[in-house]
Parts: sequence; C-alpha cells; structure tokens
Amino acid sequence: MRKFKGIILLLVGIIFFSVFNSPIWASSPIRLVVTPKPLQAPSETTFIVVSQKVIPGTIELEFDNHTHIVLPLKKEATHEYAASYLIRSPGHLSVTVDDRQHHPLLNENYVVSKAPSHFLSKVVIAVIFFGISIWYWRRAQRYTGPQQK
Repeated sequence: MRKFKGIILLLVGIIFFSVFNSPIWASSPIRLVVTPKPLQAPSETTFIVVSQKVIPGTIELEFDNHTHIVLPLKKEATHEYAASYLIRSPGHLSVTVDDRQHHPLLNENYVVSKAPSHFLSKVVIAVIFFGISIWYWRRAQRYTGPQQK
C-alpha cells in the first residue's frame, strides 16, 4: 500500500509539473496589445506593451507609404506601457517596440482596413436635425408673421 501511494504521488507530481512546464503556460517576455481590433482607419489606436523584465522606451510605426512615426511609451500600470496614434489611412502597418537604447524588442505586422461609413446612421441623424429645424422655424413663423386685423 505504501508503494502504491508513492507511485500515485510520483505520477501526480509528474503530471502537475509537466502541465506547468509546457509551452502553453510559458509567457513571452514582452507582448503587444493593440486596440481596437481589427485595426481600422481613421481611428485612434492604442498600443499597450506588457513587459516584466525589459523596460520599453519607444514604439515605431511604419506604414505602406513609408511614413515613419516614433511614439514614446508612457507607463500606465505595473509592467504596462502605452501610446496612442490616430491612424488615418488603410494599408499595411509594421510596429516595432524598442527599448531605451533603441534596440528592437518586438516586431509585428498588421493590416489596417477602412472603417465602415455608417451611411444609414448619418441619414437618420440628418433627417432628425432637418425635422427639428423645420419645426422650430414653423413655430417662430407664428409669432413673427404679419399681424392680421
């Protein structure tokens, strides 16, 4: 019975440590979180860098049209650094995270698509605005029109 308990404990220990040593549980030293997903233009995009060991300094954005933008990262929380940028044009975007000595830490590529136009909502808002304007104009005509005797 003692050997049986020892074997069971040994197997449970092996299974337990093999699960936590698997690549699923391994975390990379630096991660990049981009919101909103998917990237759309025009929109304000936030880049959040999560890093526990290395302190990132800047984030470099390079677009299809060879526009190169360097944004400084600000510390938002423990192990989190963030920057935001208004993306104006669709296309391919290459994002590089650099440390304070300008050594690249992470490089990722994204596709920026065109944001939906929301045509129907614009029409509804225009109709409501036009209707309210006419209602106020008609109401004002009652009091400013010619006086009948």
